[in-house]
Amino acid sequence: MSQEARSRVGGVISLVVLGVAAGSIWAAFWAGPQPYSFYDINSYRDAVRAVVAGASATYDVLPYPPFVFLLLWFLAVVPPVLGDQLWTIGSLAILLIVSLVLSARAMEASGQHWRLDRWGLVIWASANAVLLVISFPVSSQLTNGQLSLLVLALAFVDTAGLLPRRFQGVLVGLSGAIKVTPLIFVLYYLVTGQRRQAAVAMGSFGLFTMIGWAVFPAGSLQFWTRVGGSSQFGDPARPDNLSIHSALARISPQLGQQTWLWVLLGVVVIVAALWRARQHFLRGERMESLLTVGAAATVVAPIAWPHYFVWLPMVALWLVMTGSRRARWFGYGIYLVYSMMYAMVIMPVLYAANALLLRAVDLLVLIPMLIGLLGLPTRTVDSGHGAS
Repeated sequence: MSQEARSRVGGVISLVVLGVAAGSIWAAFWAGPQPYSFYDINSYRDAVRAVVAGASATYDVLPYPPFVFLLLWFLAVVPPVLGDQLWTIGSLAILLIVSLVLSARAMEASGQHWRLDRWGLVIWASANAVLLVISFPVSSQLTNGQLSLLVLALAFVDTAGLLPRRFQGVLVGLSGAIKVTPLIFVLYYLVTGQRRQAAVAMGSFGLFTMIGWAVFPAGSLQFWTRVGGSSQFGDPARPDNLSIHSALARISPQLGQQTWLWVLLGVVVIVAALWRARQHFLRGERMESLLTVGAAATVVAPIAWPHYFVWLPMVALWLVMTGSRRARWFGYGIYLVYSMMYAMVIMPVLYAANALLLRAVDLLVLIPMLIGLLGLPTRTVDSGHGAS
């Protein structure tokens, strides 16, 4: 059998496995006597319904920029189960796009031409999609019905250089108008010398924010004067909050109360990550560059839920696909850790007095910090898709 035929057979098998995985997810949610209840989708639906009913204080019902209500509006219109199904289909499609981009760039980094080996791309993308679903950050995205996967994908596709140059930055701005935190990639664009993309991102962010302001003026004023002030997040020391702030609070309540300390640590991590990103970019390592910033940014905000950490399994898969032998072992370790997040986060809840388990939770915070401070291993093969 020729290499092309083997690739075709492998690609078909991969598509079958991918279909079985998608079917299993669908069956888990809707094959039972009662449809699955998605916590976050229900929260979004209730928030949109409250706004439809006349609530002007959008921040009180959902602490996101008001523009997001335009994206979520369909949840108040379609039947709940249909809305949940459309959301899940969209999430799986987004996940597949992320896997395709990650796989295509990895093939380029390894000296392969994915345009000439489409079945090879299918194999890699299918495998990566399944591995991402297995990881706890992505599985929690799907089981909660989270919006964060869309936010990540917009920033990832933009910074990976897929768009025509004149449109690069648009999706970063859009993602920032949905959830603010992706605006870190405006700084990323600036430090890597992509000033036009940074300007486009800010213009895009301003445009989408103004659209939200025009539709929800009272809610917009409330959000942008209270951003970061929501009190819905509870105890900062809770084990499922994986931010630097929360890690300090778990070590000592007194440390958690020192706002200057966690802010300082966050600034140090982000500044270092941006510097490492610049170094990666100038070496032609675009993907390492953006993955460094994406991973580090997960822990610097006051709140970092497990589903924010999709960047970490992506980093792991990238290292396994493109790195040296040592880098691949790092990738295996990172993937294993962030696939075991459920046990690492839930066990301290059940056995709160166990300090060892709490330190295991803080390992999930330490890894993104180290990636920000040290960057990712230098790639063994230069793809030529960095600073160009």
